[in-house]
Amino acid sequence: MLAGQLSGACWIGEGAVIAETAVVERSVIGPGSVVEAGATVTGSILLEGSRVAQKSSVENSILGPGSTIGERCTIHGISVLGNGAMVASGSQIDAERIPG
Repeated sequence: MLAGQLSGACWIGEGAVIAETAVVERSVIGPGSVVEAGATVTGSILLEGSRVAQKSSVENSILGPGSTIGERCTIHGISVLGNGAMVASGSQIDAERIPG
């Protein structure tokens, strides 16, 4: 379901869900991934089954398959999350590698 705002070159995989108030810019959203309400994804790659929770921001980062970003998180600075990695709500990640 594609309801959010898309801008720039984006690729959205089959079964991906982008909430109505989400913003996706210049990014790849893998199959089955979810970008929840109020979240923003910019210049990033979300691999299959990734989830970005409400009011979180992901910029210039890569989320491995099945990664989960909690609510109100900021992920930026070319951060890389491994397969199935989980980031707790309210976290701030800057140019880090988080193993799965």
